[in-house]
Amino acid sequence: QDFFHFCVSGEDKGVFPKRKPDKGIYEAALETFYNLRKEESPDSLNWIHVGDDLANDVGAAAITGAKSIWLSAEEEESDLPSWS
Repeated sequence: QDFFHFCVSGEDKGVFPKRKPDKGIYEAALETFYNLRKEESPDSLNWIHVGDDLANDVGAAAITGAKSIWLSAEEEESDLPSWS
């Protein structure tokens, strides 16, 4: 709670048994977010999803409109592309 206002898990009621990359888990997160920001138009809001799996996190979240960030913490610094 120090950094985030809410968390959505695949174990949450209304989400289970959906699992990434099913877009249902991302839609549940967006619904929670929009409910917290009721005074603002959904079109004026941006959301970012950070994940460590290209297909299950980055690709799936992008399908639902997220700006996706791929966090690959397992690579050696010397193995990272120059653009990262």
